[in-house]
Amino acid sequence: MFVGAQPQQCHLGGERTAQLPATPADPPADARAWLDALYLAVVCRQTDRIDRLRRVPPARLREDDSVDAYVLHWVDTLQTYFSRRSMDEVVEKLLATMEPSMPEGLTHAPKDFVNRIDYQPVALFHRLVSGDPNAFAETLAEALAEHAGYWSGSAAPRARLALGPLAMASMAYERGFPVDAEHPCLPAHLLDGKRIEDIPESGDPA
Repeated sequence: MFVGAQPQQCHLGGERTAQLPATPADPPADARAWLDALYLAVVCRQTDRIDRLRRVPPARLREDDSVDAYVLHWVDTLQTYFSRRSMDEVVEKLLATMEPSMPEGLTHAPKDFVNRIDYQPVALFHRLVSGDPNAFAETLAEALAEHAGYWSGSAAPRARLALGPLAMASMAYERGFPVDAEHPCLPAHLLDGKRIEDIPESGDPA
């Protein structure tokens, strides 16, 4: 989606293989799709995919003129962080994310969506890099309450999972922050990285 793919051989089991052709990038770039992909990679602890995403050229993502400036700054912040650059640089990028997210700087996303959904991972990341577990826990509780309130009564798939906060909570969990997983939009077995692989069939003993 972001940089295309080289030809590759796909193993289908046994001696069966299929040759997959090269795939070009899908223009224009989609910055929100990049964020979703990174959040999912973080939750699933897919370090190789995180590395590939952080290497997507920023100029490629800046092709997306359908988002507000703070979204592109947020992408830049995360790419800087996962590139293991200095925390001074990460903080500088984070501040650049916060400034244009104010209501007067918005040109695309509704203010309510920005405040209650889009900005919550940014606020959580701020608490995470500040190394403050208590402030992180409070901000996470607020983010989940805002998520539930914004999506109340919606059947949209996004209503069922607070993906951005879940990604930040997964990072906090890996740092040893105490994270309360008792929330339907924060699945415990994704939060702690222990996904259930073998589900007993109906009637089998648990």
